[in-house]
Amino acid sequence: MVIVIACFHANTTFRCLTHNTLTRFVAKPLNPRSLSTSKPGSAAASIRSTSLSLLRSLAPARCLLCGNHCGGPLCDGCSADLPPLGRRCPRCAEPLLQPAPLCARCQQNPRSIALDSTLAALLYEWPADVLIKRLKFDKNLAAGRALADQLAAAAEIHMLDASHRPDLLIPMPLHSSRRRWRGFNQSAELAQQIGQQLDLPVTLAAATRVRATTTQSLLPAAKRAGNLRGAFQVSDTVAGKNIAIIDDVMTTGASVIELAFAAKRAGALQVEGWVVTRAPAPGR
Repeated sequence: MVIVIACFHANTTFRCLTHNTLTRFVAKPLNPRSLSTSKPGSAAASIRSTSLSLLRSLAPARCLLCGNHCGGPLCDGCSADLPPLGRRCPRCAEPLLQPAPLCARCQQNPRSIALDSTLAALLYEWPADVLIKRLKFDKNLAAGRALADQLAAAAEIHMLDASHRPDLLIPMPLHSSRRRWRGFNQSAELAQQIGQQLDLPVTLAAATRVRATTTQSLLPAAKRAGNLRGAFQVSDTVAGKNIAIIDDVMTTGASVIELAFAAKRAGALQVEGWVVTRAPAPGR
């Protein structure tokens, strides 16, 4: 069987996959511009992106971190290198050096009471941070799959206690301007995959970011909570329901706590944060 993917565009590249050999043919250019310089959002760029995605799916799977052949996005060795989260705050999952009922940050933030608990699959350290950046900034959906697998596995254990099974998964929303700039919402990608794996409904419309804010990573920890005050709006579709907020990284917890606060005001019964990675406290 021969599979041919062709992009009909000037300087078109044709690639044929046959007998595990990838052969490249380049047609005579009709103008000097190639697909690699196609304008973002153009039909040619869209065709090229789709073609390359299909070609990658046909190629043998390689580990995203070490490059070795494997049956999934990560090999067993690199999966074992992902940093687990140890002792943590029961409310926001901040890593703790000593056992405590709550971390200092949650004790000092009265709005944190809106967040009932947080499930974090991994510590935001190497090599988990590499996968997060590839998903977030490179739109690497294979990295997203690897991260979603980690959170889904942790959530499956978490839900052995039926009280932790949510009625809805809500991805952390991006403001419309940020979404246009980035091109997608990485938290929505994670939520869709986790929902499919765990047979949980996902809603993309229940929560919106109604106010553009300064990027949290550009602010000191003390100013992050205030930066998000009133930034989220949650519809009454969450009323009477247990929900889980899906996000890729939790640093100070300000975003998840503010969204949880808005959800409780809209009538949610229980709000948990489900995050792939949790960052250590600043300076630790």
